[in-house]
This record gives sequence, C-alpha cells and structure tokens, in this order.
Amino acid sequence: MKHGSILSDIFPQSRVSSQCKSTTIATCAWLSGSVHPTFTKFYHPEQVVSDRGLFAAVKAKSKENYWDHLQEMDRIMEGRTWMMGSHFTVADPYALVFFSWGRDLGLPISDLTNLMALKDRLIERPAARRVLEKEKSVLLSL
Repeated sequence: MKHGSILSDIFPQSRVSSQCKSTTIATCAWLSGSVHPTFTKFYHPEQVVSDRGLFAAVKAKSKENYWDHLQEMDRIMEGRTWMMGSHFTVADPYALVFFSWGRDLGLPISDLTNLMALKDRLIERPAARRVLEKEKSVLLSL
C-alpha cells in the first residue's frame, strides 16, 4: 500500500488529492488538540489550576484564546468555499462545532463572516440539514 492511500483505497472515486487529505488530517488534529482543549478549560478551569481563586482568570484567558482560534479559523476560510478549499471534507462540520460553541461563550461569532458563510453552505447540504434538524442544532438559528 502506498503512503497516504487508505482513504483512496476506501473511496477510489474521490477527487481529493493526497495533499488535501494530509491537510485535512492536520486541520482536524489542530481542532482537536488546540481548539477543543481551550474550550474545555473555560468550563473546567480545575484542569488547569487547583486554586479556586484563579478559576475566573483561567476562564477569561481561555475565552480570549478561544476567540483567537475562531478568528484563525475565519482567516483560514478567507477566499475558500470549504476549509480545505474547493472540496467538502470532515473538517467542515467539525469546524462548525467549535463555531457554534463560540455562541455559548457569548463571543461575537456573527463577526466571523467566512465561518458564517461556511455554516450557510453546510446547511444547504441535505444530509447535513437532516442531522442538524434532528439534533435541533443552534447552527440552524444563527
């Protein structure tokens, strides 16, 4: 088996390049390894410090860092249809989970125009819409 061909073997009809697949994996790793832990620290500051007197500071810094991550995601989307460019990938719905969580933190996510456009494109996909409706996703009301 050639390096990086697992997805190609499973989906031989895929038009997505090996480079795009590698970038998708790297992007999902960043989302899961950096963005998600930042959000978690807001709700679980005890994972960062044991002194309850510092919880508010941890939460404030986590919220600030989370906003920075959302802005970076919005910059990534600049001039793109999907996170990876012209192809829809698993990174697109994954990124929108974090986008909607920004609303939960009271962040001005409507200012993230590229992510708002990504959300609109995702909702246009029939399968995605069905799942979002079934889950009563906040994305449908943004």
